[in-house]
Amino acid sequence: MKPARRRELACRAKVEYGVSIRVVCDVLSISATCYFYKPTLANENAVIEDWLMRLTTTHKRWGVGALAYALTSCVILKGLNGTISACTVSIGNWNLI
Repeated sequence: MKPARRRELACRAKVEYGVSIRVVCDVLSISATCYFYKPTLANENAVIEDWLMRLTTTHKRWGVGALAYALTSCVILKGLNGTISACTVSIGNWNLI
């Protein structure tokens, strides 16, 4: 059974039987992490992919660390709305955007 189906069953069992999340997870053999997991939305992935493409074409020599720093500083913390064209973050002597 897929984790999404187990999560669905756990939510239903919790509501119907009024038991704790811990009991439901033990009975259905899922972790609490699986119970609380929220999948990333497709539109968020598209925004992240767009920003990664922009950064990698502009800054070809940056490694994964610099790209991750740029994404977390500019995109993810600003709400993933795609309107962050004026964001500037400095790494050493370099500006990200």
